[in-house]
Amino acid sequence: MEDLPVNDHNWNKKLIRIFWWIFFIYEVAAAFGFIVIAYQTPDQWLHGLLRFQVLPSCLQLLLMAAGYISLHTLKRYSDFIMILWATTMVTIYILCIPELTNKYELMCIPIVLSSIYFQKKHIIFAYSSSIIYMTAMIAWNMTQDIYLTMFEAIIYAAIVTATAFVCFAIMDKGHYIINQLKDSIVREQELLVRSVMVDRMSKIDALTDLFNHRSFQEHTDHLISHLSSDTSLELALMDIDNFKKINDTYGHWIGDEVLKTIGSIVKETLSADDMAFRYGGEELAPYNRSMLKKAWFQHVDECLYSAKRCGKNRIHSRVFD
Repeated sequence: MEDLPVNDHNWNKKLIRIFWWIFFIYEVAAAFGFIVIAYQTPDQWLHGLLRFQVLPSCLQLLLMAAGYISLHTLKRYSDFIMILWATTMVTIYILCIPELTNKYELMCIPIVLSSIYFQKKHIIFAYSSSIIYMTAMIAWNMTQDIYLTMFEAIIYAAIVTATAFVCFAIMDKGHYIINQLKDSIVREQELLVRSVMVDRMSKIDALTDLFNHRSFQEHTDHLISHLSSDTSLELALMDIDNFKKINDTYGHWIGDEVLKTIGSIVKETLSADDMAFRYGGEELAPYNRSMLKKAWFQHVDECLYSAKRCGKNRIHSRVFD
């Protein structure tokens, strides 16, 4: 399955803050532990200070410094550096805290952490690093006469391996959910596009690309019902003189081209506050607030036929009170 891209820089900044919080919590816990050791076994205070506070703190600070330097010099591999950073930090705790000696199941932490990158290669890298670090720690502890049985070694390796498989399963489930969401979004977009197209087809005249008769009725109803007292409203109806003669002489397809051309010209001459509709006719008349829409349109229609009776090729307008 294809890995998803992630914003590693932002994730790495968050992880660095987490590492600093872990360091701070450890220092507080180690300080309390030192107080307890100094109180219970006063002769062991120096050993406790060096073992539980100075050595781990110095190692962690060195790790922080190395991590920052690596992130700035090897930005391309910053995510892998963060995984090694976490693996090394866990290793320091296992080696320096007696209560965590041989607690190799803690090596699962870097593997779980690597899953936030949501890429399989990061989980594989974290798993490999954890196995290598765990093997090295077992070898080091053997030099200190600290041994594991074969059964314990198998158990720890199985736990780390199982953690990696769980992270793979979680990531696959995440991919599945994301793909389902993508498909859902695509379907919604397709439905939206179809809805917009259907709405456009129901309101736009296909030949002239002007609004149709239905749009005229809806729009004028809206304008009239929301018209403010200081806003003027005018209606103009246009008709093509001798258009039937064009169709009869040259054919309807030429007539269609004439309508398309006129529709284009009309659209080019409109201002931002104007709307053009293909209705059928050529009139002009301002709207009076006391006039019903039907009466208003009838007055405009009368203007149209007045213009035709007066010889065509003209504009006839009238103001109605």
